[in-house]
Amino acid sequence: MPNYKQLLNKQTISSLPHKEKIQHFFWMGTWSLSGFKYGFSDQRESIKVLEAAYDIGIRKFDSANFYGNGESLRLLKKVFGSCLNSIFISSKGGLIWENGTVIKSMDPSILHSDLNKTLEILETNFIDLYQLHWPLLKSSFSSPYEFFLSIKEKKVIEHFGLNNLNSEIVLDSLPFLREIYYNFVNQVHYSPLINDRQTVQLLKNETKCITIGTGLFEQGFLLPSFKNKKIGKKDIRRSHPLLNNVICEKWVDSFNEACIPFKLVPEVVLLLWAYFRTELDGVIIGPRTIMQLSKIKPAFDLINDPSVDKHLSPLFDFLDTTPVI
Repeated sequence: MPNYKQLLNKQTISSLPHKEKIQHFFWMGTWSLSGFKYGFSDQRESIKVLEAAYDIGIRKFDSANFYGNGESLRLLKKVFGSCLNSIFISSKGGLIWENGTVIKSMDPSILHSDLNKTLEILETNFIDLYQLHWPLLKSSFSSPYEFFLSIKEKKVIEHFGLNNLNSEIVLDSLPFLREIYYNFVNQVHYSPLINDRQTVQLLKNETKCITIGTGLFEQGFLLPSFKNKKIGKKDIRRSHPLLNNVICEKWVDSFNEACIPFKLVPEVVLLLWAYFRTELDGVIIGPRTIMQLSKIKPAFDLINDPSVDKHLSPLFDFLDTTPVI
C-alpha cells in the first residue's frame, strides 16, 4: 500500500482523477473529529477519515482554532503536512471561552488572534478562507470587513465569510451586504427539519454570497442509527432541539421506510437531496469514522447521474415538504 503523504507529494488537485463536482460541493467538517464537547474521538480514526475523504475527492476542509482548542487544525497539519496547498482550508474566528462560557465577538483583534493561531498551528502564512464565526444582531460589519480586506490585500487569505447569518441580520445589514464587491461565504444551518430557506433565498437574490449548508444530518438525529446512541453529560448535543423530540422520531421512521424501496441509506438520500433540490452551493459533512464515511460514499458517484433527480423525486418531494420544526 503506497504511503499516503508520498501520494500527496506526487499528485496535485488538478491531476487527480476525482470528479470536479465532489471537489466543488462537498466540504469535510473537522469539528467533531477533535472530540471536544462532542463525545469521545479516536485520533487514529480521525486521521483515517481525513485521508479517506481526500481519496474520495473532497478537497475543502472546514475548521477553526475554536474546534477542540486547535485540535482539528492539528489533525489537518498531521495528515497533510507540507502539502496543505493540495487542499482548500477554511478557518474561523470570533468565538472565545470566558469562564466556561462561549462568547461571540466581532472585534478585529479577536479575529486577528484566532487567525494567527490558525496559521501557527498549520505552519503556513496563507489559508484559502477565513470567516467570522457568529455575527451579532444589530452590530456593524464594517470593522470585521475592513479587517478581512486588509488580510486579503496582504495575501494571507483568498476569501472571507460571515457565518451563521439569519434573515433578521441579513435584512438589517442588506445595504452593506449588497455593497460587498467580493464573493463572500455564509455557512447556514440547513436540514429538512431545521432550516432557514428564507435567508438562503434572500442572500442569493440580493448579494454575491456563496451559501454552504451545515447540519444536514442534525448531528445524527435524522438517522435511524441514532436511536441506540447515548449522549454523555458533557456532549453538546444534549441541548439540541431534536433530542427526545417525538415529531423528529416519527419523521425519522417515516423517512427510513421511504428509503427502503430505493435501496439507499438515509444519509445518501439527504446528500443527494441537498445537491439536486436545494439552492445551497455546498454542504459540510462531518463523519467521525471510516464506517460513517463509507455509508455516504455512494452519493459521491450518484451526483454525476442526471437521472437521479427524477428517479428519487418521491423521496425529494418528501424532504421538500417536511414541516420545519
